[in-house]
Amino acid sequence: GFVENPYIHCVSGRTDSANSTWFDRYHEINGTLNGRSFKRTSILLYGPTCNLAVSRRVAEDFRFDESFPNAACEDIDFCFRLMQQGFRTIHRRSMLVKHDYQYERGRFIANAVRFVKQFRKYARAEAILLAKCPDYFPYFGQTEEIGRFKIPGEDHSKKETAFTAAF
Repeated sequence: GFVENPYIHCVSGRTDSANSTWFDRYHEINGTLNGRSFKRTSILLYGPTCNLAVSRRVAEDFRFDESFPNAACEDIDFCFRLMQQGFRTIHRRSMLVKHDYQYERGRFIANAVRFVKQFRKYARAEAILLAKCPDYFPYFGQTEEIGRFKIPGEDHSKKETAFTAAF
């Protein structure tokens, strides 16, 4: 992604589940850890840190905000700040990570509790994100989840024009 387009500064990819419980499949199908792409493009609003590569320039000039109490939304904040400074993040489906969500076979109730706690953690972190970045939601509305069956576009030259026109 970096070699093909010098205007790209971050690359994120597909995050599949390392396991196969119902909860793992939910995350995989709905793209919980795949980021969000601007509609009809492969340009991302954010990519998750479990599957994010950054250019040297980004690594030298930007830091994660450590005021987020948990691993939730700090990656969104990071990518959003980068975008506001003119940096771009793209999705590369070939960049695959197998993520262990830590659900256990045969433990439906325990897994359901873990699942609910995870999304509560995301909700608390989103409140922090929105307090820090009140202009985030208008961008969010122009994006879509990258689920298992949703593949963002691959032609970055056209996508860049579409992205620029949207803002």
